[in-house]
Amino acid sequence: MKKKLRSLALFLTVVISLSAFPAHADYWSNEYYRVYDTTGGIDDGTRDELDQKCIDLVSTYRTDLGLLVIDTEELEDYTLSEYATEFYEVCGLGYGDTHDGFQFAYNVDTGEAVLLVFGRASELVDEDWLESGAQFGAKFYGEHGSYGVMYAAWRWVSGLFTDEGATPPEGQTEQTQREESSDWQSAGPMPDWYPADTQHFTFFHDENAPRVVDDADIIPEADERRMEARISELRAELGRDIVVFTDNSTHGLSRAVYAADFYDFNGYGYGDDREGFCLFICMEQGNRGFWTCGTGPDTKALHTEAVANSLDDVLYEYMAAGSYSEGVENWIENIATLYRKGKPFVPDWYPNRGESVERFHNASAARVVDELGLFSASELAELQRRAAELSAKYGADVIIHTSEYWPSLGYYEFADTYYASSGYGLGDDYDGVMMTCFRNGACLLSTYGDKTGEKISEVARNRMETRCEDSVDSGCYDALNSWLDQLEHVYKTGRAPRSLKSWLGTAIAGLIGGAVFGGVALLFALGNMRTKSLSYDADEYISKGGINVRKTRDDFTGTTTSRRYAPPKRESSDSGGGSSYSSSYSGSSGSSHSGSGRSF
Repeated sequence: MKKKLRSLALFLTVVISLSAFPAHADYWSNEYYRVYDTTGGIDDGTRDELDQKCIDLVSTYRTDLGLLVIDTEELEDYTLSEYATEFYEVCGLGYGDTHDGFQFAYNVDTGEAVLLVFGRASELVDEDWLESGAQFGAKFYGEHGSYGVMYAAWRWVSGLFTDEGATPPEGQTEQTQREESSDWQSAGPMPDWYPADTQHFTFFHDENAPRVVDDADIIPEADERRMEARISELRAELGRDIVVFTDNSTHGLSRAVYAADFYDFNGYGYGDDREGFCLFICMEQGNRGFWTCGTGPDTKALHTEAVANSLDDVLYEYMAAGSYSEGVENWIENIATLYRKGKPFVPDWYPNRGESVERFHNASAARVVDELGLFSASELAELQRRAAELSAKYGADVIIHTSEYWPSLGYYEFADTYYASSGYGLGDDYDGVMMTCFRNGACLLSTYGDKTGEKISEVARNRMETRCEDSVDSGCYDALNSWLDQLEHVYKTGRAPRSLKSWLGTAIAGLIGGAVFGGVALLFALGNMRTKSLSYDADEYISKGGINVRKTRDDFTGTTTSRRYAPPKRESSDSGGGSSYSSSYSGSSGSSHSGSGRSF
């Protein structure tokens, strides 16, 4: 079985190297994750943080690193070294033609650990260094789990190239320095706010602690003062904390853990659950990125993956452009909106959390609302006049609205909420019809009340939407003027007029269909008119003795089933293209947080 699996591994290695290497100038591949825990001991967010550290290592120092945590059941009849080697090869790890790099593996059941070297990386180390590295990583499983052993292994290997690893304190070797450490965090100096004993830390509240701590010095002082004042207002209004923290290093921690530790160990948060958000921006060379940490059950419930991705989409554009102050101020307001409305990107008129829209009539509200500024004063007045005329004539409100598109709401929720919150509609059923034109070119026709619903059928609604969308590019005013004509036709006849384009399309389709049908029929007729040719001595093709049909069966002498590890592919090779998200993870204090972030 081993020979078969190794042949499969060799085949996969060739396929992966051919398909993945071109994406990185033929030197290395990120087709698969470098970090994998078959025991489920780390969450996706932490996995992605460690994976990015390994990618930074290979891209900066041309030496790869794979990190693997497994159990004995997963090994089957493989040794840990054999399994680790196959992981390295199947995932296409290694730099260059000789696949330079290291592979660490740890068995959670036996405590065995190995650190393997491949390619020209073997010129950097000896067997004693590899053995010491394996032992160093293994000793952190008891207190820090899968993350501890993987992080320790990464730090051991990266110490070959970084100043921190290459120049330990005088009188100590890197090995003895690490062996004397009771905690992997003590391998490097931590900030003053970091407690000596993270496992027995007592949480506290500090109302006077600054909410903007710019240790990376990327925010001008005037902007920092303005942010502090704004956050103070929002804390009083919302009863939730908002914290911004920047630093030039994570001191060897992941950005997720470092953000959580800063929040936990500095007295932030409201109430016993310490509700609030912390935005951490890391400016460390090779590790630049941001992480939003959410704390408390209410905050974590709001901070879903969809919400986190949408927040990160906006923040990433600012961070990648170096507009740090503008990005942070925008993020603060988006977090405030999330707490107020339950969604980060909604208009002001959208109801707050826990509130519902009470229906009412507002005769003085504008029936043509041009938020996009598409109409001149005369065009706006003409549309208002025509809408009012149709409304008076047919007893239903007629509304025109141009607006931005709000993805977090969706078209129908946006239209229905806007209609209700603006006081539109006539009579007890709030009868009316509204055409909403969004900046992205979409047009939505929504109807309200039984009377309007009976007059405007689904077919008529779809036709009017389509015609408006087709003509809005050539001019929104002309398109909506034309829609008012169509609406009046529907009120009079119950049917929406078909456009010239629709009539021509139907006619052309009919012509094409007729031509195809006629052509097929003609070919069939011509085929039946062919003269049949005769064939002589056909019986010579039949073997003497006739055809003998007999019953057969298949016998299976045995079956073999093998369960094997299939390395997970990365969802995206672009660290800026998608967020790392975790609905629940722990910092060094053991406190639970949600979080998301990106590199930039």
